[in-house]
Amino acid sequence: MGEKGGATWSDGRIFTDQLGHMVNLQPAWLPKNDFAANFEAKTRHWVDHFQLDTPNLAPAEDGLRVQQMLDAVYASAAQGGQEVVIPQT
Repeated sequence: MGEKGGATWSDGRIFTDQLGHMVNLQPAWLPKNDFAANFEAKTRHWVDHFQLDTPNLAPAEDGLRVQQMLDAVYASAAQGGQEVVIPQT
């Protein structure tokens, strides 16, 4: 999952290095290891955004940026690991 860190989708854990020590982090707002509860929380947030005009925690611009990063990963692999610059949007 890279050399700087990683994450799991199912329970939202993030693996990284802090102050020279490997740590596992988990956002406190996600229910632990409960896919149904996680899905419900994400769906409720999405519905609230449209019905109640609450802030969107996952705007389309973020999704676009993630896709650009994934495209760059594949492009880098195709170029033998060369750096791929992601244009600023």
